[in-house]
Amino acid sequence: MAIGRACTPACMIYDRYVLACGGLISLQKKSTSTNACELFDSLQNRWLQMPKLHKERGTTSACAFVQDGNYIVYVFPGQAQASWGTIESFDTKCGDIAKMQKAQWSLHSIVEPSFV
Repeated sequence: MAIGRACTPACMIYDRYVLACGGLISLQKKSTSTNACELFDSLQNRWLQMPKLHKERGTTSACAFVQDGNYIVYVFPGQAQASWGTIESFDTKCGDIAKMQKAQWSLHSIVEPSFV
């Protein structure tokens, strides 16, 4: 992992990759959330840089849903106040790494105030 972090939402996709999204990093002895994302390829034992989240998110969760063999990853609001009221989703492009690295996260507003 190029950026060491803690409290990182992550999920397994295609029984091969682990997508780590955001998390807490240490800057000058202070923890702060990050928007950095990386993908671990378990077959090649390497980390790949992925598109950044729109908002910094740490101490949160992620999940993946499968539709027609394609995974969509969702990351939820976290500790960073800037992430409150939003969820982000990412289309994994059926596991095509080159396409995933060029894709962007989609930002969704949560309109129900009791969710925040």
